[in-house]
Amino acid sequence: MSNWKMKCIDNTESNAYTVGKIYEVIDSNFRDDTGYEFGKSELESFDKWCKFSDSKWELVEDNFKVKCIKEWYGVMKEGKIYNFINGVARLDDHLSCYYSSYDDFKMRNTSGANRIEEYKDHEFTLSDLEVGMKITTRDGVSGICNDDNIAYYKKYYNKDLTYNNIDFNRSDIVKVEKVILEPLYIRKTKKVTLQEVYDKFGEEVEII
Repeated sequence: MSNWKMKCIDNTESNAYTVGKIYEVIDSNFRDDTGYEFGKSELESFDKWCKFSDSKWELVEDNFKVKCIKEWYGVMKEGKIYNFINGVARLDDHLSCYYSSYDDFKMRNTSGANRIEEYKDHEFTLSDLEVGMKITTRDGVSGICNDDNIAYYKKYYNKDLTYNNIDFNRSDIVKVEKVILEPLYIRKTKKVTLQEVYDKFGEEVEII
């Protein structure tokens, strides 16, 4: 990985970086606040940079998704979704260059700008809750939603599924997903006589 963004989160050893500032590494090069330029030997990877630097860093992930709405020949297929992780995605014919955002990708690919759109995963709200959905909390507890659950969530949660009261000592909902419930079949039985069995099958029945 020769292109990434990183944020300085602790800088007790140097005045060359600003805490909270995001620095962009392009082709394994970037300049600090003093203008000094670091090269490939220090910036071969983010992990190597963290070992080299006296400051502490956090990787800024440039993740976004692009959906092809019209065939972009040799690059993208119509209807397909391309997932950019840290600004890079596998397109149909090659590994893409680094892009900081969907807008950056669209701006630098004018020939396909009218063939793509940004794709965002649906974020559930209270109005999306249905009986049978699977709810997962931040501490990893999961369960299938029922009528009582929905009444509870509507009482204590905001529309975006965060708690109304910040002092309410429970975990936030972090995931809501639909699950396919297996249909429940109830097998009904009735008592029959041996004669009824004989009349139906026309043969002698042996009790074992």
